[in-house]
Parts: sequence; C-alpha cells; structure tokens
Amino acid sequence: MMGSLNSEHVHTALEFGTLFLLAGIWGRLRYKRRKKERTSEEHFKAHEFQLRQKDLHLREVHHRVANQMGLTAALLHLQASRCLHPDAKATLIDSENRLRTLSKLHARLHQKDPHSRIHLYPYLSDVARDLIASLRPDLTYCPDLAQLSPATKSTTAVTCGLLVHEMVTNCIKHAFPHNRRGTIRLSLGHQPPDRLRISIHDDGIGLPPDFSPQDSSSSGMAIISALIKDLAGTFFTTKHPQGTEFIAEFPLSETE
Repeated sequence: MMGSLNSEHVHTALEFGTLFLLAGIWGRLRYKRRKKERTSEEHFKAHEFQLRQKDLHLREVHHRVANQMGLTAALLHLQASRCLHPDAKATLIDSENRLRTLSKLHARLHQKDPHSRIHLYPYLSDVARDLIASLRPDLTYCPDLAQLSPATKSTTAVTCGLLVHEMVTNCIKHAFPHNRRGTIRLSLGHQPPDRLRISIHDDGIGLPPDFSPQDSSSSGMAIISALIKDLAGTFFTTKHPQGTEFIAEFPLSETE
C-alpha cells in the first residue's frame, strides 16, 4: 500500500516537474522572441530614421544645387544684356537657356521622391512644351506620344531632357527665321526590336543641301553628339517636303 502511494507521488511529481520545466522553457523562448522582436524593431526604427535623415540631406543638396543654377543663369543673363558683340551675346543667351532648362529638369525630377524612376514620355513632352512656350510661344506644339511610357532612372531622364532641349532649340533658331509661324512635333515611341526613338519634326524652311550633323561646327550639334554618345545611341536628320526631322535612337537598356 505504501509502495503504491509512493509510486503515485513520484509519478505526480514527475508530471508537475515536466509541466514546470516546459513552462519554464516556453517562458524563456517567449522572452527571447520578444527581446529579439524589440531589438529588430529598434534596429528598424534606427534604420528608418537614418534613411529619413539622408533623404532630408539629399533634398537640401538638390535645393542648393537648383538655387546655384538659378543664380548662375541670372548672372549669364546680366552679362548677355551688357554684351555688345552679337556672337558672344548669342552664346551667353544659349548658355543661359541651357542652364535654365537644366535647372527645371533638376527641380522636376526631385519634386517628389529623388529615388523614384521617371516616366519618360510625358516628362519629355513637358520639357518641349515649356521650352517652346518660353522661347517662341507663337509656334504650335504637337506631341505624339506612345501609350506605354518606359520608366527610367533620373540620370537617363536628364540626358534625354537635355537632348530634347537642344533639338527643339535648334528648330526654333533655324527653322523659323524672321518670326515665321509653324509647328514643332515631338514623337516618342519604340523602334523595333529594342530601341527608343525621339523625333523632333518641324515644318520650317528646311536644312541647307550640304548640311550634315557630323560635320556641323555649332555648339548645339556638339552637345547633341555628346548626349547621344552618353546614351550609346545614334542621331540623324531626314528632309521632308516641308521642314526637317531630327531623330535620336538609343537602346532600351539605357532606361533600366
């Protein structure tokens, strides 16, 4: 009888001991898990804080860069207004316009998230529209955009924006002399199998018969050549019964 009671007591003690042991293990594991979660949350918050600080710092840098470009453009404008030599005056005005366009591109790209990708087609259309409205508001602007717009990194967007600036500026300066009225068309689309095409087509007076982009000594063509080289693309002109078409093509991989 005594042996049976002792056996039951031992069995009960083992059961309670096992329960206490499992409860202790479970409590310890739960404590470690909560500690790990707290540590992970603290690390996440610290990392998030660092990202916010970096983003604020980056935005401040972009703001200062935009201000400096605006100030430099204003100085170029002042210098051009005092310049008596026609060629030097024209060069200063061209430099001012390029810098103002670059400043607008910079501001447009960093209005929202500086790290976001840019939808190329509406962005370039806005660049052309703003430039024509600024330099020759009497000209007609007609965009012809593809339905699908590739999203590209900001550096490629800036390069393409400057390219459109130079192509449109060239049309305004040479295709419509003596306040001649006309239309500038911007076409953007895919060129099979894996290329993008930017086309600026005007209905102006056309190019001289012996004109060649590669042999041109103008600063605009030199800048276009440099931008095309940066995009690993090609640039050529096509003569039409009315006006000229400037075409730039580059690989889709440049937008990735």
